[in-house]
Amino acid sequence: MRNQNLFIQALKGEMLRMESELDLPCVSMNVSGATAPWTRLSMKTEFATKDYVLDVKKDLKNISSDFNERSLHSVVCMEKQLSADTLNRIWADSLRARHIVAKTSIQIVTADSSKCIRSEGSCDNDCFVSPIWVAYVGHECEVEVAGFLSSICWSVIRYSSFLFVQRKVVILILLVVALMNIKGAIRILLVGEMILMMIIVWQ
Repeated sequence: MRNQNLFIQALKGEMLRMESELDLPCVSMNVSGATAPWTRLSMKTEFATKDYVLDVKKDLKNISSDFNERSLHSVVCMEKQLSADTLNRIWADSLRARHIVAKTSIQIVTADSSKCIRSEGSCDNDCFVSPIWVAYVGHECEVEVAGFLSSICWSVIRYSSFLFVQRKVVILILLVVALMNIKGAIRILLVGEMILMMIIVWQ
């Protein structure tokens, strides 16, 4: 779940960055129906009003539950194309910052108003079989972003095992030193525990 959140956060952060670079018009949403999930909605701008039929399954995976924000995302993606390589780099960096060394890739599929499909993948996308997570962007969920991930289990196990083994080694060394110097055993153990905590924090 944490890694999925990092994927969504990377996507939301990139959308926010793209939005800040654009001078966007005012867009408002009128939602038909009182309860979610919505199946039909309309988008009204200063130029026109258009009705949309939503795919409920995609709607539930949209990165935003606010329809005004979704409409803004639609305008952003029309004005400035979402980059698979840029998003993949942001996602990979956030994983590495949390000691998760995994191979990642992003696939972006966009359907325009005439239902023409445009697809873009990061450079190493062919190495993966199926996506781990899929999210949607826009008021009609017209942008599909798929995240591919591999070796995540091994990287987590390796990092956890490293901390476990490291702690055991430090404790063993401290016990040997303590046995050699019984009088200073308590002091040595306390100092050693402090050193161990500092090592874990620095990881």
